[in-house]
Amino acid sequence: MEIAYALQHYLFLTSLLAGVVCGIVYDVFRILRAFAFKNKIIIFIEDVIYCLFVSAVFMILFYNYSQGRIRFYAFAGVIMGFSAYYFTVGKLTYKILELIKKAIKHLTFKAKAFIIKSVNKIYNKYFSFFRINRFRRLSRKGFGFQL
Repeated sequence: MEIAYALQHYLFLTSLLAGVVCGIVYDVFRILRAFAFKNKIIIFIEDVIYCLFVSAVFMILFYNYSQGRIRFYAFAGVIMGFSAYYFTVGKLTYKILELIKKAIKHLTFKAKAFIIKSVNKIYNKYFSFFRINRFRRLSRKGFGFQL
């Protein structure tokens, strides 16, 4: 029993779409990896989840569109769809992700500097008499030197 040409074309187009979906899911994991998870164990778990997802995509693709038969052009379609997404929209997503990371890093640096500066001002304004008293005490003792 052969698959009709129309179904083969439909399988190929569906596999292209499945490749794009795999690329989108890969970008989601890449964003999670960039912002949240840096642990090697969690990255390994993410990779396993992604591989299971891609395997499920292939199983659904072959079961629903080619009567369970494995077709080379379906693999090629998924690879081409993933590559098309990765090298076009994926690159743009990665550049935007890098810009967002730089902006967040810059904002956190500015916020930390502001907080440290504010705490320093408060400390100098309200607790500077401790330093003056300590200096006076030390100067009376000869700054800790024995004369």
